[in-house]
Amino acid sequence: MEGDWVTTGVVVSKSETRLSGNGKNFVIWKLSDLEDCDKIVSFFLFGEVYKHLWKTETGKVIAVLNPSIMPVSEKKQNSFDVSFTVDNYQKVMILGMSKDMGRCRAKTKSGQDCSNFINKSQGEFCTYHVQYGYKKTCSQRVELQAR
Repeated sequence: MEGDWVTTGVVVSKSETRLSGNGKNFVIWKLSDLEDCDKIVSFFLFGEVYKHLWKTETGKVIAVLNPSIMPVSEKKQNSFDVSFTVDNYQKVMILGMSKDMGRCRAKTKSGQDCSNFINKSQGEFCTYHVQYGYKKTCSQRVELQAR
């Protein structure tokens, strides 16, 4: 790609610090535009980028200048996951907090809070729990009609 390009997103989750094959720390951020919460990209932070940015909180809106797209691993050949990285922490700008990012208000089957992120301007529940509620409602209607 010729010229500079920028991509933006909201940090919706972060991995724990991991150790690379060469013994260095790195972390993976999951980014979303919050338009379709089922589509995310992975941003790998290595070296100086990791050292300067690993403490960044989820919910931050970031801009990334000229990220390098990472090759798809053999294990994920059929996946649509996109991963990228940058070689300099100054190519990442933290723009502020997202007012629309939130967490699903539903509970899991085990009674825990759902950990999926949502766009609060689109509703209070993640796609999974909206679909689950729809299926549950439809099955109850069938039961009522059978009586």
